[in-house]
Amino acid sequence: MQTNAQIIGYITGDVKQKTIGQLTVYEFSVSSKARFKKDSDGKKWTNFYECQLWATEKNQSESSKLIKGNYVAFDAEIVQDRWEKDGQKASKIRFSVDGWITELKHRHDASKPEISGNNQPVNQNQFIDDIPGYDDQVPF
Repeated sequence: MQTNAQIIGYITGDVKQKTIGQLTVYEFSVSSKARFKKDSDGKKWTNFYECQLWATEKNQSESSKLIKGNYVAFDAEIVQDRWEKDGQKASKIRFSVDGWITELKHRHDASKPEISGNNQPVNQNQFIDDIPGYDDQVPF
């Protein structure tokens, strides 16, 4: 049985490439803002996820998307690494890319507006007043 997650966020640093036998693995970190505000000051905290992409013939081209700053989305298997050092057991969670990586455009990038069917920029807030009970004070 697998436990999967969808990761959406920014690649936070340079990608490390390792060769293990005849396999290549890419290790990288992804960051994303928490969904809910941390406290009364309205700030959100940032989550960091350690990820790996094991290169295969089918997904070798995916490694070209692993560039610091890219906004990406992918499905991943949640993996728990376990080891023992100096008699102490330790573990950590990481995410193993399970398929394809999608490059996204930042959803808040005003310099690159979404384009509607009539080739006019979409005003993200133009329909807010039409949502019953909409409140600007939502927690996310």
